[in-house]
Order: sequence, then C-alpha cells, then structure tokens
Amino acid sequence: MSSTQAQALLNDALFSAPSDIIKTDEVFALSAEMRQFIAVDISDQLRIKGLQQGLFDALFSEGKLKIDYDASNTKNAAQAFAARTGNCMSLVLMTAAFAKEIGLDVQFQNVRLKPSWSRNGALLFNAGHVNVTLLEKHTPKSFFSGVRRQMTVDFLPPEDMRHLATEIISENTTIAMYMNNRAAESLAQNQLDNAYWWVRSAIMQDVFYLSPYNTLGAIYRAHGDLQLALNAFEFALGQDPKDSSVMLNLSYTLRALGRYDEAEILAKRAEKERPYQAYHFFSLGQQAMKEENFLAAKEFFNKEVQNAPENPEFHFWLASALIQLGDLTSAEQAISQAIKYSISPRDTKMYLIKLDEIKADKRK
Repeated sequence: MSSTQAQALLNDALFSAPSDIIKTDEVFALSAEMRQFIAVDISDQLRIKGLQQGLFDALFSEGKLKIDYDASNTKNAAQAFAARTGNCMSLVLMTAAFAKEIGLDVQFQNVRLKPSWSRNGALLFNAGHVNVTLLEKHTPKSFFSGVRRQMTVDFLPPEDMRHLATEIISENTTIAMYMNNRAAESLAQNQLDNAYWWVRSAIMQDVFYLSPYNTLGAIYRAHGDLQLALNAFEFALGQDPKDSSVMLNLSYTLRALGRYDEAEILAKRAEKERPYQAYHFFSLGQQAMKEENFLAAKEFFNKEVQNAPENPEFHFWLASALIQLGDLTSAEQAISQAIKYSISPRDTKMYLIKLDEIKADKRK
C-alpha cells in the first residue's frame, strides 16, 4: 500500500470545506488551564511522588481531576480537560499531553477486545479501545540497562484488562484513530462534509491504518457516490480479506448497484466470519415489539444480552419487553444493568427515569 493508492480513493471536489478546523498539532495541545493544572494543582505531588505516580494519582486516586466516561463523542486533549468527560481515545490523548509536558515518554497501545458493536441511528460501529503507557525518559542508565519504569493508564477497570492482548501503535496511528472517530461521529450526524475531511486527514496521517477506508466508503455511500464507495470498500477488503464489516458494507453497495449475485456471495462470506450480523436479533426483537409479540421479543433481546452483556441498549429493550409481560422484578434488574453499562450521560438519565417508573409500578 502506498500514499498514491490511498490518495486515488479520495475526491475532494465532491465536498465543501469543513466547519471543523482540522489541525494535527491541536490533538495533544495543552490549554492555559492545563498548564496551570500542572504548575499549581499537582506540582507538589509530581515532585514528592515522582512524575509517573504523581500524574497517575492526579487522574485516578486523589480526585484532583475528576473525569467522567462519555462515549458520545471524541475530544482532543484540551477539549477533554475542559469538559471533564471523554471516551477512551479522548482520555488517552489528554493523559499523553500531560505526560509529554512534564517530561515523560509515552507509548500507545491498541487493546484487542472482543468485538463490541454500538449503534447510532442506522449506522453500526465496532468499538475499539486504546490505552497509554507512561515511560521514564531515556537516561544513560536506562539506555544501557534497557530498563525504564513504566505505568499503563487505562480507563477500564484493572480486572477487565487481565489477559487482554495489546499491540503497540505509533503516535501517527493514534492520531489517525482519533480522526477516524471524528469522521464516524460526523457521519452519524449526517455532517458529510465534515466527515469526509476528517477521514481524509486520518488516511493521510497513516495510510496503513485500515478503518478509515471503511469509513470513507460509508461516507461516499451516504453522499450517493456508490461507485466511489465500492472502490473504497474493495480496497479495504483487499487489505484485510477477513473483515466482515467491510464485506457487509461492500455487499450492501453491490446490492444498491444492482449486482445482486455478487452481493449475496459476500453476505454469505461475512456470515462465516461472524455467525450473525450485529444487531440481528435486536432488529427481530424490535419487530416483535411492534407486532406486540412480547414473549418473542424477550427471547430475541435475551440473545443479544447474552452475546454482548455490556451493551446497555440491549438491556433497556429487554426491560421494555419484560414490562409488557408484567415481569417488573426482572425488568428492574434489566434496566439496572443498562444503567451499569451506560457510557452516555444522556442515556443514563433516560434509564434512571425508566427505573423510577418501574419501581413506582411495583408499589401500586
């Protein structure tokens, strides 16, 4: 793969200028408030505990910087600090920005989780996960011994991280992942111009990182440029022939172009790579709810919960089916699980309201 091949997939003339300002150097840039946080709020503990432990404790142990997890959008380092919220990518960028400023080296890792699907409207996303390791600066002693004290910062609980494989990724790849996230989020909001320029920046940042080509195809398809979408998906599948997400996207595009036989072949290949499509039973459950077949809906939602127990949407809809069946105790348990796994403050508020309604109904 070369930069020339990647650029051949792009078509800037189709899209207007973005409303977002896309600057690579802003990803890790510190705001004035962040510099003050280092110089004033945590300066003593950095001096007393050392740079790694001092920064770690500022993030987690001592409440100096309370950050709430929110997967609804990806922020750069300064935005995450200002909002005190962010997803794993946002929080890794903020941590890395602080670490660099105080004189630590950083190493980024991609964590290989079981595929975890989430949904925004009609779009499906396979959520990834990244973390960052704080390393002491190279010194003559560490250079010759090969040993540098390191500490990994991850916003998953330690028990969830056991036995998970990781791979070291470059800073360029990390920035490309951030930009691809921004592209996917813009696409979900139907901001196609912004989405295109974000994904273009991701591709130019690291042509070997494959996810942006799948996002690019989805943007072209939403824009009505089916042949360009086809080109992007075919390119992505050529780089990773086992990627079932790309297979399905390519299959849908072929079908839209009237190439039904080819589409069917690809769909069957995708099924072999992934036993059933993401949200398959969920869609069946929603249809059963419309038909007021609540027992069937309960079974379909249960299957999704068993396959992806950390998806709050599945628990919420299971609770809805159980309410219709009159099983309020089980519904309360299901909605409590939705609250437990919620990663969006907006959704958490909705689930809490539903929990209060269930409790009120039980008291009647």
